[in-house]
Amino acid sequence: MTIELTIPPLLQDCVGGTRTVHVEADWLDQALQRIQEQFPLLRPHIWDDHGQLRRHLLIFYNDTPTRWLERTDLPLRPGDRLTIVPAVSGG
Repeated sequence: MTIELTIPPLLQDCVGGTRTVHVEADWLDQALQRIQEQFPLLRPHIWDDHGQLRRHLLIFYNDTPTRWLERTDLPLRPGDRLTIVPAVSGG
């Protein structure tokens, strides 16, 4: 199944300057792995050296941050989407 990944403007140069890319996967955890494999320039911006999602980014699975999911071995369905969102902070 093909799933759409939306890239924020600051990272679009890592994927050829486009706003969306597509990843082939049947499971959410597989899609996250394929992103790392297909777009190696994204990897250091999203995941640390231990494979953990960096604190200043969120990856949404539909409307839910993957960080909030109890597990990522979820089957993907038509229309599912992933979105990378830089976290915003201030004070």
